[in-house]
Amino acid sequence: VTMDDIAYKSGLSKKTVYLYFDNKKELVTDTLSWHHQCMRNDCITQLSQCKDSLEVLVRTSLHLESIFKKINPIALNELHRFFNEGYQHFRANIEQFITFIKNNLETGIKEGIYRENINPEVLSRFHVESLWMIMMPNQIIKNSDDIGDYSNEILCHFIYGILNAKGLKLYEKYKEKYYNKL
Repeated sequence: VTMDDIAYKSGLSKKTVYLYFDNKKELVTDTLSWHHQCMRNDCITQLSQCKDSLEVLVRTSLHLESIFKKINPIALNELHRFFNEGYQHFRANIEQFITFIKNNLETGIKEGIYRENINPEVLSRFHVESLWMIMMPNQIIKNSDDIGDYSNEILCHFIYGILNAKGLKLYEKYKEKYYNKL
């Protein structure tokens, strides 16, 4: 993508784009930061209405699934190849999400919803990296239309693996509440 392409698609002149960004690298990095902040704000708004850690996990995962459906995996590959600084920034945000999941798992254990014998550090990284893996072209899936299905399957596998009996009953309620709306 050239700066001419960006200017054209945004309905601005290239000169106007350069008033705000010194170069394409800065534009990419700032755009990724803006996108991350928007996602974070959306999550905070949604999660403030949750009753427990499982509802937080379900709602966050559904939100991520909707985002995954919009991301072109080839764009991530190109980000890695041509804008490594932006890619590293993107990966740093993923590290924050791993911490978020770890904290969620620890909270869920305290709430008596998740199994006590899980390792939050290992499972949070495993879950997020599993989701990340489906975003990388040719790793698991060949058709980007399947990303939502794969992320949903990974989520279900993860959730069933961490729940205790109390959590399983609660998950059935959340499935009715949230998954039937899709």
